[in-house]
Amino acid sequence: MRLPDANSASVALPPLEELSAEIQTYLDRTRERFSLDFDPTMGRVISAIPEIWRGEAHASRVAYGPGLFDIASKEMIAACVSAMNACDY
Repeated sequence: MRLPDANSASVALPPLEELSAEIQTYLDRTRERFSLDFDPTMGRVISAIPEIWRGEAHASRVAYGPGLFDIASKEMIAACVSAMNACDY
């Protein structure tokens, strides 16, 4: 695990009950889609700025939509890229 340094930024996560119905629905679907039993923290971070969240949500739908690779291959590519970037998430 990497420790934060002086250049690290932090974001206060908005309480779930303060998120818009649109964002709450997106997080619910994310939990269902990936069989999560917790709230996806990255989704809550991104939701702190709705304009960024909308762009990320659109990019995610496009990336995981129909295409050349199946979902399992896309997940493996994402995991490999995350590992190479030393992503803790």
